[in-house]
Amino acid sequence: MLAAANPLRGLASDAAYVRSVIKRVSGSVVLVGHSCGGAVISSAAADVPQVKALVHIAAFAPDKGESALGLSGKFPGSTLGPTLNQVPFQPPPTEQRRRAAVLRRRAPWPAPSGCRAARPPRRWCSAQPV
Repeated sequence: MLAAANPLRGLASDAAYVRSVIKRVSGSVVLVGHSCGGAVISSAAADVPQVKALVHIAAFAPDKGESALGLSGKFPGSTLGPTLNQVPFQPPPTEQRRRAAVLRRRAPWPAPSGCRAARPPRRWCSAQPV
């Protein structure tokens, strides 16, 4: 058994993460999801032949084009929709710096002369030994 942590960054990115975990597993896979995890496993399992079953435990199983939020307000008596408060995710400053460093390392353009303005890795600088 393997339990993949749901990063909770949005349906598409969460499903992509779970799908990446599935692809590293050899053999058949049964995905289990609770609450909004049902939507994640449904999306992650799409077109992955090794997924043999989905188990939704008190979970959303939206059809194509539906959302968990839309389903929560669709049926009388649901209190989930009005209690949700969407808050945009802002990565911590250290994460922002890490992402900026990754982008600098992957920059497809040539390094500026002197290599100081964009702070690329030393190997980009013609003045530095490789």
